Parts: sequence; C-alpha cells; structure tokens
Amino acid sequence: MKFRIFAIFCLLTAALSRPAFAQSAVGAGLQAGVGCQQGRDDCAGGFLAPVLSVDLSDRFVVRIRGFAFTVSDRTVVNQGVSINESEIKRRMVLGDFIARLRAGSRARPMIGVSLGSRRNSAAITCTPGPCSSVFGAARSSYPPDGTQKATSSVGILAGFQFSLTELLDLETSVSLHDPWQENGGTAEAGVLLTLRLWKSR
Repeated sequence: MKFRIFAIFCLLTAALSRPAFAQSAVGAGLQAGVGCQQGRDDCAGGFLAPVLSVDLSDRFVVRIRGFAFTVSDRTVVNQGVSINESEIKRRMVLGDFIARLRAGSRARPMIGVSLGSRRNSAAITCTPGPCSSVFGAARSSYPPDGTQKATSSVGILAGFQFSLTELLDLETSVSLHDPWQENGGTAEAGVLLTLRLWKSR
C-alpha cells in the first residue's frame, strides 16, 4: 500500500514539474555505507547497495535501492532459557523521494523521505534445546526458524550531492528509519557514486 502511495506521489510530482523535464535523467550507482540497528551498541554493519535513480527534474529525484547489513550477536535469557541470536542480518528495500536545493550549484543540499520494507533474519540456538520446545517459555524477537516477516518501513534522509563531471555524481547522506519501533529503528550513513546513463536534451 505504501509503495502505491509513493508511486502516486511521484507521478503527481512529475506532472507538476513538467516544465523542467528538459533536465530529466536516468542513472545507476553503488552506495557504500554502514547501518545501525536500534537497541545495539555497535554500528559495524557495513553494506554495498545497488541504486537505480530517475531525475524527474533538476530538483526532484526518485530512486530504488536495496541493502543488507549484519549486527553483533546477542543472547536473550528468560525463565532459565538462553536463546542465542547470531548472524543477525537486516535486509531493506527502499524507494527514496529526494528534493535537491540550490539549483545550478555543484554542491547541493538534499532532503527526502523513504518508503519500503525491512526483514530480519538470524541463526537461533537454544539452551536447553531444541528451540521448538522452549519458544513458548522464552521470548525472542525471532520465530523459531530465524526469519521475520517483512515489515513496512518509513524514513527520512539528508545529505549533499556533488557534481563531479557531466556524467558522475557523488552523494553523502544519513538516513533514519522507523525510530518509533522497538528494536525496529535503523540508522544508516553512506557514500553513493552515480553514473548518468541517459539525459534528456
């Protein structure tokens, strides 16, 4: 549902920015970054994310990206049962809508919103085991098979875009997703290099 709202919002923006479509473009890039999961003490989750972007105009950009990062292990103890969660990985697929400021500048501030989904997975071991016999007595954020259902995600982002050449852009940004959800919040920071594949005349 949120992806439908995002698509409708993009179409409306495209219609409103039609006079500036002479500067529309399509690009592909790679983002290198680090992700942090709410409730963790470390931010060691490095990732590489492929990115597809469409410039609706000189000001507005829509892009799609997906990435995954791993966070540190943890152990949950409840009623004498120890549940160890290891190889914890968070996967996110996001659509970003971005507004770039200071038209004509080679260094442009930008702000935006993200809509998408997230899914966590982990290897689960229990003491005493097996896990299927103890999950009724102990609480973990994962089901016995270690994979959570996909959950919708909403976030905000801010950063700067630098025009390196006519075909290459460099972007630095920070994003915050779902801070109101217990153990669901995600913070990320990254650097994105985008190659412009097509640009309207």
